[in-house]
Amino acid sequence: EASPLSRGRQTPPASLPEAWSALLSGSGGPLPRGVTPFLKGARVEFPTPASIRLHVPPGPGLARLREPEIQAALRKALGGLYPPGADAAMEILPWETQEQERIGPQVLARDRFAELAAKEPGLEEAVQELDLELLG
Repeated sequence: EASPLSRGRQTPPASLPEAWSALLSGSGGPLPRGVTPFLKGARVEFPTPASIRLHVPPGPGLARLREPEIQAALRKALGGLYPPGADAAMEILPWETQEQERIGPQVLARDRFAELAAKEPGLEEAVQELDLELLG
């Protein structure tokens, strides 16, 4: 049977952030039912090359992602993408905010933009230039 990598990708991701992105886009193994929206809505950090830290809003998503069988399934799905033998450490924490902001489309868009800007530094400058053109 073809692995997820051989079906859609020629080479495995070179880093844990790349493997995480591939997992969320559906390139990894099957994810537990109902967790994908919580994973996509989480704030993600990679404190070391072999560790991932998820900040999840308090509530049922946080509780579900903290279940040992869910974490095991996530590690297994991620393991199909990340270099063989690498066991990524996973930490799931509550999403802490300065003022308990409501999680809505604006908050998710802001956080998604921050994530994309971190991956592509020129993106933030381009958006600022576009904003200035629209205001002018």
